Amino acid sequence: MNINEILDDDKITAEEIVNVLIQNSVDHKIEKYYIVYIDFLGMKKIMQTYTDNDFCTVANKLATLVESIISGNASNEQLGIAHIDFHMFSDNMIFLCKDFYTLLDFIALLQRRIIIQLKMIVKGGLDYGSIYYYKNHFLLGSGLVSAYDIDENYSHPAIKIAKNISKEYFRNNKSIRRISDDEYIVDYLNHSSQYDIYDFAIEMMLHKKLVISNLNDFKNGPDKILFKYKWLQRYHNMICKEMNLEEHFINV
Repeated sequence: MNINEILDDDKITAEEIVNVLIQNSVDHKIEKYYIVYIDFLGMKKIMQTYTDNDFCTVANKLATLVESIISGNASNEQLGIAHIDFHMFSDNMIFLCKDFYTLLDFIALLQRRIIIQLKMIVKGGLDYGSIYYYKNHFLLGSGLVSAYDIDENYSHPAIKIAKNISKEYFRNNKSIRRISDDEYIVDYLNHSSQYDIYDFAIEMMLHKKLVISNLNDFKNGPDKILFKYKWLQRYHNMICKEMNLEEHFINV
């Protein structure tokens, strides 16, 4: 019996109505995911101050960038690469994946392209936890809250990884950087060095130019923004020192 038959039947009982409703109910399960919550720094101001045409240009560039990386990952799923789900709302992005290494590789590439190609910076949190995921409808759970809390309590322009995950995966992983005992991040610059060293050198040069440009633009404040680019300067120079790239040092 379906809902239309119920409406046409004057003799239907309350129990029968409940049984039909249960049959038609959603029955998704809680699952464990690695989850990244990303906050675009400055995106709210862009949305508030840009014209519709200018903002549409920014949004299209961002959508093209994300789609290109998502598509690349999807094409490799037949080779055993784990699937990644993506959602964006306001100035936030959320990514879900069952495999940590797949998600780490994806996020490192995404963050690097956002800062180099779009000249935008992000921060965020990466954690593992319980998620209720009903595709294109609901994304809820303690895992999402935890990743959000990491981002909310973190001020540096980087993706901070939950400490328990970092301890598990840090050893011999060049895409995770230990900043302090309580601060492990997605090392998006060092991630690049593991592939094409020529591309890495070009990306370091572009990264240097962007950081210098913003250090100069915000040298008189606001201090909150200047602080973020000074942190990026220290991070950039840390990589240069390790890779003997003195020509790419930032000395502003």
